Amino acid sequence: MMQTKYRLCLWFLACLLVSVQGQGDFPSLRRQFQDLPCLAPIIERIDENAPKTVEEALSLPPYESPEPGALLDVEGLHFPVTHQATETDKVRQWFDQGLGLFHLGSMLEAERCFREVVRLDPKCPMAFLGLALVNERVPRRAELYVERALHLAEETRLTKREKAWLRVYRDYYDPLGNPISSEGPKLQREREKHLSADLENLVRDYPDDVEAKGMLLRTLAGRWLASNDRPDFALGLDLLGEVIAKASSFHPSQVHFIKLHQRDPRNGTEGPTADIARNAGSCGDTDTHTHTHTHAHTLG
Repeated sequence: MMQTKYRLCLWFLACLLVSVQGQGDFPSLRRQFQDLPCLAPIIERIDENAPKTVEEALSLPPYESPEPGALLDVEGLHFPVTHQATETDKVRQWFDQGLGLFHLGSMLEAERCFREVVRLDPKCPMAFLGLALVNERVPRRAELYVERALHLAEETRLTKREKAWLRVYRDYYDPLGNPISSEGPKLQREREKHLSADLENLVRDYPDDVEAKGMLLRTLAGRWLASNDRPDFALGLDLLGEVIAKASSFHPSQVHFIKLHQRDPRNGTEGPTADIARNAGSCGDTDTHTHTHTHAHTLG
């Protein structure tokens, strides 16, 4: 009985925090309650700035543009995007670099890259999809960016592949129907299962799309790391990693195998996951990955 009352009190407190969003001193609230494990997932997703438009979201940090010398080719990763910018190579490089940094977990630097694509072409739908990806921890912002991407897609002749990518994240964030920001952690985990299934369909429909495989790998790895047990898709995840490694040995998504290798309940020295983790770890000695990691610091 006491445990039930305790949970109800915590839930009431969480609802109170969400209801006053945008009206209080959230940095201090975070400091007061961030050590409570049961509230941490909810508090983390509270967006104290709560933008109501894309323009407002873009007026929020990060303010700094990427440094002029920070642009580089990300070996092993390429995501073709439709755009109207005259500086074609820069759009390609900034987008690929943003996606690479996204896989590496450098969300602030990745957002700067995608914002640079928006600066070069404000009507590029995929640039706003990139902004949605890097704002996954503040879903209200991600929803705004997905909504803008969908709107621009109606005015742009996108490839079938790009349209398929947008459908995946339209269904995940559902900004015009039942937005993910309105749901609790449990329902959001259910959405992640559906996201995995949609990404699997994307891989099936576009078998040559290494980026779709990398995103599926990231999503499945995240679900594994968030659980306490080895999931039933673990073997499939190993095989997926092998496929990506063969197609693109330096693909940034391999960093997820390093994380999985640390959590793998097997002996830790054998198996596809261990092999790929060793190879991915050694990528830090190559010029491309050394530069990528350096870039993550120079933009700070």
